[in-house]
Amino acid sequence: AIALSYIRALYAVEERIAKEDLQGQQKLDFRIEHAQPVVKAFFKWVEECLSDVTLLPSSPFAKALGYTHPRKTSLSVFLTDAAVP
Repeated sequence: AIALSYIRALYAVEERIAKEDLQGQQKLDFRIEHAQPVVKAFFKWVEECLSDVTLLPSSPFAKALGYTHPRKTSLSVFLTDAAVP
C-alpha cells in the first residue's frame, strides 16, 4: 500500500504535466519540483524496509525491494530526460 501511494503520486504529477501540456525544460522543472521529492521519499522507504532485520530475504516483498533498490538510477531517469514518460 505504501509503495502504491508513491506510485499514485508520481502518476498524478505526470497527469498534471499532460493536462498543462508541459514540454521540454518546463516538464523537467515541474518533475524536479513535484516528482523528485516523491522519488527520494520512495527510495528512502525502500532502504528502510531493506534494513529491517525481521524481513525474510525469501519473502516476495524483500525480493521486490531487492529488485527495485539497485535500479534507482534507471527508475529515476525521467527526472533528467523530458522525453522519458
